Amino acid sequence: MEKIEAGTIDWGVKAIKADQFWSKSQGEGVKVAIIDTGIDMDHPDLKDNIKAGINMFDHTENISDDGYHGTHVAGIIAGTGKQGVVGVAPKAELYIAKALDKNGNGSLASVMDGISFGINHEVDILCMSLGVSQELPPILEQKILEAYNRGIVIVGATGNSGIQSVEYPAKYDEVIAVGGARRDLNRADFSSYGWETDIIAPAVDILSTYPDGKYAKVSGTSMASAFVTGGTALLISYHRKLGRELTVSDIKTMIVNGKDRDIYTGFGIFELLYC
Repeated sequence: MEKIEAGTIDWGVKAIKADQFWSKSQGEGVKVAIIDTGIDMDHPDLKDNIKAGINMFDHTENISDDGYHGTHVAGIIAGTGKQGVVGVAPKAELYIAKALDKNGNGSLASVMDGISFGINHEVDILCMSLGVSQELPPILEQKILEAYNRGIVIVGATGNSGIQSVEYPAKYDEVIAVGGARRDLNRADFSSYGWETDIIAPAVDILSTYPDGKYAKVSGTSMASAFVTGGTALLISYHRKLGRELTVSDIKTMIVNGKDRDIYTGFGIFELLYC
């Protein structure tokens, strides 16, 4: 594995103009819940930002990532760059719900418990880089609606099947549905799409944190949703400094930014420069 220098900035961070936003905010004071496979609790670029966590399978505080997915997503959102890669919002606070196993599989109960964990900790954003193609029981949408009504921004991934079918929970109206983009900022071929897609973000060969204190490049719409999660943390933090509390509706308005919507990319590439 290649040696990564401290403070490395991935192409995706630059593509959404996050590095140009850091003079305004780095995500200070914003709580982000990540419902995923856990996290490398000792990773030098993550450990300082982890504030709480719970394992939804055995209800302990063991949130170690026995896969890689949650650790990679967390680094995109809030890697500090002390040893290697800088995330989008390097000062955001992470709340980890280990609701998926090493293969990315979970249950309806574990995911719902993850949402409850976020609600109970009064987080600002829920990152749900997970999905299934079949329609889910109404009880999950009710739980998502509960979080939404508490003012929590919920971000989900459209899926990696490359077909016209946005996965759940991203398909719900209450969730910001994020598709994946290539380096040329066009839709990645693997990114599922549909009229429910709200935005696209970098999703190909994304360098981020990896278990055992390592780094790796991974592709997928999960990475894209992590970029939007981190970017949303920057926006919330910045506007709080100005004395304004952004609503979920405010965030969606900023994403739209006067652009037209299409079935493949929603309102186009997510970027912070004009938000």
